[in-house]
Amino acid sequence: MFWWLLFLSIVLKAHPPLVENLTQADTLARHYLEIGEIKKAEELSAKVKDKFLLGEIAYFNHEFDTALEYYSQVSSDLWEANDALSRIIFIKSYKAGLDNYVTAELFGRKKQWEQGIKILEKLTALDTERTLKDSATFKESGITAPCLILLAQFLEQKGEFEEALKKYLYFIKEFKDEHLLPEVWLKLGDIYTKLERIKEAQKTYREILLKLPKSAVAPIARERLESL
Repeated sequence: MFWWLLFLSIVLKAHPPLVENLTQADTLARHYLEIGEIKKAEELSAKVKDKFLLGEIAYFNHEFDTALEYYSQVSSDLWEANDALSRIIFIKSYKAGLDNYVTAELFGRKKQWEQGIKILEKLTALDTERTLKDSATFKESGITAPCLILLAQFLEQKGEFEEALKKYLYFIKEFKDEHLLPEVWLKLGDIYTKLERIKEAQKTYREILLKLPKSAVAPIARERLESL
């Protein structure tokens, strides 16, 4: 979940959106998308009415212009509006380098963490001087930052929390002006909590409140700090 999605989620809690009436095709397509069965979801696309689901099918087929068209048609009063806006911003921000990212993301849907990790490690590879050695395309697109976050999330899913922790710490060190930074600070606190390193988790949540008091993650950090 990116920082703008977190912000929208908080705002939408005060104004609960309407729930769209899904057809049987919509329900099945959503299920197939959730488990990474894109071809099966695509087979239902002629019967699917939900614009967000059609956008997701196009997104995972690397048809990003088509995906943007569908996402832009999602009504703002529907519960999928924040997800659609998140996708729109993400595609427009990183379109030049999305293909490999989406391939890795799809492996995540299928819970094939190792395959996804191999792609993401290649995209975020570091040389001995700890400088990024991505291709020019990835440097220009800025896709390295979200790739690093997704890599850490996959490592978490595999239970490799220490390795995921290293990725988050590296991100905070190297991407100080990155708009995804608030999200990573929150994830850092969460992973310290999972590792039962409570003092470090508390310190991290306090850092969010001190350095990012107006960010969308600040209320979440405050709530988690109070629960420790």
